[in-house]
Amino acid sequence: MPVSENKRPVLPQHVREVLDSDARNAVLASLEVAGGGSFTDFDTITRMASQIMQAPVALVTLVGREQQHFRSKVGTDLDSTPAEISFCAHTIAEKDNTLLVVQDAKSDPRFAENPLVTDDPKIRFYAGAPLNVAGQKIGTLCVLDTQARQPTADQLVQLNSLAVLASSFMHLKDGARRGDIARTALIREKKRHSLALEAANIASWVWDLRTNMVDCDELLPPMFGLPVRRPYRSPRSGSHHGQAGRAAGNGPAALRHAKRQRLHRRIPGPPRQARRMARRTRSRARP
Repeated sequence: MPVSENKRPVLPQHVREVLDSDARNAVLASLEVAGGGSFTDFDTITRMASQIMQAPVALVTLVGREQQHFRSKVGTDLDSTPAEISFCAHTIAEKDNTLLVVQDAKSDPRFAENPLVTDDPKIRFYAGAPLNVAGQKIGTLCVLDTQARQPTADQLVQLNSLAVLASSFMHLKDGARRGDIARTALIREKKRHSLALEAANIASWVWDLRTNMVDCDELLPPMFGLPVRRPYRSPRSGSHHGQAGRAAGNGPAALRHAKRQRLHRRIPGPPRQARRMARRTRSRARP
């Protein structure tokens, strides 16, 4: 619904400050990335809010600096409205997690001249509960009606409970997005490590001191003339050299403090023609 500039009310300063909060908008941006357009998994909550409050319109909104978007909706075809005329902007500016209830918008000086009240959809009743994610109020679960009325205390308690549930879902959605980013970074790092080993002609293997078995990548068998099978059983501990030999030679003490040894060897050429061999050892303490 287009609203002319001269009909848009000016938001109170404290409401504008909340909308402009960088911390709040950072959380909001992450949710927008995670959710894209509509949040269809919130539709059940929206329908329940409409039924509990006996209101024809129910919304899950995300309120930005200049625009509020409806990510789940019942009873309206609108997808967004300007933040300046948003009832929900006032809701997230309330102290603590207080619900905003407007029994009759026409008699409320904050909204009497609001174009959403004077024009379509002619809002008279509004009740909204804030959605909290990462300590920031990023939107609301709200209901609207064209008839003025007073909700019961039990209805408001249930509306607030649904808002808490919606907030939890949004937190999980944001957590899933962050987890996907972390997993992608880990896969990228593993690929980078694998390419580095291949480019430097490095073989990598893992020796499990408990089972005395050695597992390796595909580069090690041809380098040492071993059959192409994995894992391999390691020679007796006394025959190991360097750091690995010392760890195995310590017997029970080594098994208490080292579960696995990871060894890298750089082979400049074929094994028999190698002029230099470097070994790096990393130990991981036994949990």
